[in-house]
Amino acid sequence: MLSLLFLCKAEQMARRKYKGGPGSRGGSRKSLQIAGTLECHPDGYGFLRPDQDGTPDVFIGERNLGEAMHRDKVLVRVIRRKAGNRLEGRVIRVLERKRREIVGFFNGRQVVPRDGRVRDTVWIESRYRGKAKAGEIVLARITRYPGPMSGPRGEIVEVLGREGDREVESRAVLLEHGFKDLFPEPVNQLASRAPNRVKPSELRGRKDLRGIPFITIDPASARDFDDAVAIQKTKAGYTLWVSIADVSHYVPPMSALDREAYDRGTSVYFPDRSVPMLPDQLSSGICSLNPRTNRLAMTAELKFDLNGRRKGFRFYPSVIRSRHRLNYDEVKQVILDRNPGPRRKYAGAVNSLEIMRGLAELRIRQRRKRGCIDLDLPEPGVIFDKHGEVKTIVRKERNIAHRMIEEFMLAANEAVADYMANEAGPFVYRIHEPPPAEKVKELDEFLGGMGIRLLLKNQNPEKIRPRDYQRVLEAADRKPFAALVNMLLLRSMMLARYSPKNLGHFGLAAERYCHFTSPIRRYPDLIVHRLLKAKTGMPAQKGPAAPEDIKAASEHCSEQERAAEHAEREMMDFYATKLMAKKIGEKSSGIVSGLTQFGIFVQLDDPFVEGMIPTESLSGDRGRRGDIIYDEKKHTLRSRSRRLSFSLGDRVQIEVQDVNLDRRRINFLFCQKL
Repeated sequence: MLSLLFLCKAEQMARRKYKGGPGSRGGSRKSLQIAGTLECHPDGYGFLRPDQDGTPDVFIGERNLGEAMHRDKVLVRVIRRKAGNRLEGRVIRVLERKRREIVGFFNGRQVVPRDGRVRDTVWIESRYRGKAKAGEIVLARITRYPGPMSGPRGEIVEVLGREGDREVESRAVLLEHGFKDLFPEPVNQLASRAPNRVKPSELRGRKDLRGIPFITIDPASARDFDDAVAIQKTKAGYTLWVSIADVSHYVPPMSALDREAYDRGTSVYFPDRSVPMLPDQLSSGICSLNPRTNRLAMTAELKFDLNGRRKGFRFYPSVIRSRHRLNYDEVKQVILDRNPGPRRKYAGAVNSLEIMRGLAELRIRQRRKRGCIDLDLPEPGVIFDKHGEVKTIVRKERNIAHRMIEEFMLAANEAVADYMANEAGPFVYRIHEPPPAEKVKELDEFLGGMGIRLLLKNQNPEKIRPRDYQRVLEAADRKPFAALVNMLLLRSMMLARYSPKNLGHFGLAAERYCHFTSPIRRYPDLIVHRLLKAKTGMPAQKGPAAPEDIKAASEHCSEQERAAEHAEREMMDFYATKLMAKKIGEKSSGIVSGLTQFGIFVQLDDPFVEGMIPTESLSGDRGRRGDIIYDEKKHTLRSRSRRLSFSLGDRVQIEVQDVNLDRRRINFLFCQKL
């Protein structure tokens, strides 16, 4: 989905697992104290992400971290200020410990965290080691946090197994990012009481839409269906029904189910499994809009004119009965390939799908006209063999079916945000702030070398608009460097997040936006459903419609979203290293996707994985100082002794040198430029 494209900070954090460091800091303002969340880096330093909106991040050197651990809430004193309002600080107090358990390697006496951002090993006394053996991956509970004179101590609560096993790795990654793979017994008991069908008494106060031909369109592997769509075209325009699972009907506020869903914040999706936010009895049972089954929903009825401009909307609780369940490939075969077999199989849906395609194309045109940034960034997909081993990793295809459903979900989300904008009470917006002026200037300078300008003449970089980004994408379209431009634009942008304060959505060029369409897998959507019911007087569960501290809830959901993304990326890296371990010595081609002082990132064509050429392998003079010259602003790297120069977007041939399963690294040897 488009909302997932604005993750540049998280993507940059992933790249720093190899090497990297902060920019320069300086100045002096010792009296300023800032509270926030500490994010540590494997290389030893950290950053404070302030609680207060608009406050810049604070760099914290290794010596100034004190006894704080990754993800702790801390109070930092600013000790230095430099150009560009860049701050450096020192941790003076730990306000709240966030990490209670550590996943790591047991060496016989200590647990060494697998997460490089957790700096301290945890000492385990012999009586608290259980049956753990040296070399195993374990889960340890912290019983004493680090102090001025000692490190943390703990006890082993579970032995996960040996490294490299797929199930062990999956559980370890979940646990180290704070997710549970099992639900607590009280939650399971509540979920077991969920009905397996809609009762006639539950239809009171709901609009009966069972006569409307709804369709669900999801990935082939999907088990939970959040949304179903239906459409009608008239002489005046289009009516689009977007019906979303009425999860709030089955999850009472403040119940054990609700608290567990809040704690998780989101579902987690790995290539071979998913860990749902709600138990299976709900997520793929009574809440899922399964075909040919009565289901309760919240419906957004949207009106558009013949040009795709929205003319009206209304929202109401409903009961629907989806007619067809299609996956994205089947929709493509029906409306793009016009394959006779699928068209016969889904004959009752063909007309609706054709109309949907027409409206989606109009909506895409309307969004581009207002300046919405339409990035085209491929994602990897793992293909397994019949034994569950990685066969290959491919570039996922994004076809018209993906775009169609994406457009309809965007339209519903935006309509709900517009409707709730005048509500005096709390709300959870999905916001995306404009990129920092410094990033905009750097990007403009680099694009200028390609003959493309991001900033118009005399334009202030602080006044950058979404349409400026979209203009660059259109200028680069069909050029050899189009993929590179998409990637650079993404890296310059801020991170989308949840907030009770509406700051707009830069990427979508939307004044207001929220998440309404996935309450089975995202907790913010569940909050929005409850608030929507409260505003319109719809029947709702007893209890508060929103958490008491809506700001804290928004921040928590944003943090859980980031944690899930990190976990998903780590498992993708695990499968990539497993695959490439079989290909050591093989040659392949790819594109230079990133440059640092320490290496060149290369995205291979086939398989679709990324690895790094270490810069020391490029030095022809035994690593002589000054041989490797890296220009961060121009995105270039040179080896003077070998007379080699690399830029983003260069095509190269590499040889797979080795992999490191522990740190999920794939190292390449440079062969030649193509």
